[in-house]
Amino acid sequence: MAGNKVVIPVTDTVFFDSPHVSAWIGASGVPGSLLGYSGRDLKSMYQGYTGRKNARLKELRVDKNEQPHKADADAVELAQKTNLLVYEKLGW
Repeated sequence: MAGNKVVIPVTDTVFFDSPHVSAWIGASGVPGSLLGYSGRDLKSMYQGYTGRKNARLKELRVDKNEQPHKADADAVELAQKTNLLVYEKLGW
């Protein structure tokens, strides 16, 4: 990564998505994991922010282009929720 900065993956299902990304990177022949071996679980971050164990990510209202469940639409929605929580609400 550039200088001393690293990429930290953020996802709504860190225990599912991160291993799959690492597996695809490994299958490409790149040694190690470009993203490291950790990540941030957005749902857990939101639960910590609200102080409620039953908090749900859908409570983070973002503009949603109503489309069928597709990876690209899901990625856009996740990026919007990450921006709202991490930068606007938590002020990182």
